[in-house]
Amino acid sequence: MTTHLDEVELVDALEGLLSASRDTHLEQCPSCTERLRSLRASIDGLRQSAGVPEPSPFFWEHFSRRVTDAVRAEETASQAAGWWRPARIAALSAAALVVVAATTMSAPLAAASPLAAGTTGSASCEDMRAQNSSSGARVRAKTRTSSS
Repeated sequence: MTTHLDEVELVDALEGLLSASRDTHLEQCPSCTERLRSLRASIDGLRQSAGVPEPSPFFWEHFSRRVTDAVRAEETASQAAGWWRPARIAALSAAALVVVAATTMSAPLAAASPLAAGTTGSASCEDMRAQNSSSGARVRAKTRTSSS
């Protein structure tokens, strides 16, 4: 004696996908035949009360294609995001290295500057002017002696 059809097999029977041996049981078993008839009536009642038309046969082809395209687009986006993340980390690391190097190198330069030695900014400008004017005078004197 074979067992009665379960819910999955009843749905398969509705869709015409039931195996031959289980289909034979369905034809011979009044209980399974009644359960299939009841399920079919319930589904038909739902279709009529919902008022939703059956989609076009092309719908499933287009739907499958749209799902496939969306999955590919998502894979491409995740691959691009995977590439972008390490590049962003490298750029931030390089920026941090530049900041650390600039800070480290500016400390010895600040110690050697005239401002750090206790002179004022205006005095150092005056000193530079005096040096420039005296060197200019030396250049003019050299040109006079060489032209004579």
